[in-house]
Amino acid sequence: MVVSLAELSQESFEKSNKNVILLPVGSVEPHGTHLPLGTDTIIAEALANAVSTRTGWPVLPTIQYGFIYGLRDFPGSVSIQEDLLQSLILGIGKELKRYKFKMLAVVNCHIPNSAAVTHALFKALTKDDIPGVNLTFPGYEEAYSKYCKSKLWRPGIFHADELETSIMLYLRPDLVRMENAKKNYPKPPETFGFYPHSWKEFSDISVIGDPTLASKKKGELLFNFFVEKIIALLSNRAR
Repeated sequence: MVVSLAELSQESFEKSNKNVILLPVGSVEPHGTHLPLGTDTIIAEALANAVSTRTGWPVLPTIQYGFIYGLRDFPGSVSIQEDLLQSLILGIGKELKRYKFKMLAVVNCHIPNSAAVTHALFKALTKDDIPGVNLTFPGYEEAYSKYCKSKLWRPGIFHADELETSIMLYLRPDLVRMENAKKNYPKPPETFGFYPHSWKEFSDISVIGDPTLASKKKGELLFNFFVEKIIALLSNRAR
């Protein structure tokens, strides 16, 4: 059973497992016309809940907004500033330290949030607040090689692709419109990665990769892969 912090009584909170606490983080961002704007949030929350069910570690209410970078000019993007996200995570961590939690595990499924998450956890560590770990699709390269047929567009960058679409077909097939899925491997400018380019400059759609190869079965395998990876990483540190 999921241990939802928001649903615990004061007494249950005081008795809860303090080894790890999970914080799902997502975004409101376009994922092509075949996936919902809340895809990152849905996946992050489902992963955290699955880990909680297996381990008994409590789950904090989800942060549903993130920092939108490349997709900022596509309809549906609702971005917050990186420093705001950092401050929010840092503030939550400080409160958790007061209650003697040993580790904050940030289950983040919006890749552009990763830098802000890492910076927040580093600040917490240097201020002797709660130690934390950034879990942004841990082991995604291994997962891709094992379960996906498509290729990655660029290292570390995938969006509304075979991986995310498969997981959504497993978690929320009612929100997926596969008839709208389109393969997209655009050619970025030579300065990509060096300048803050909007993806609108080189792509007409908010997809990077090939979602047409997605399936519910792949989604189940990928989802369980990430659940196992997260539990293994945390179990090795939460002692």
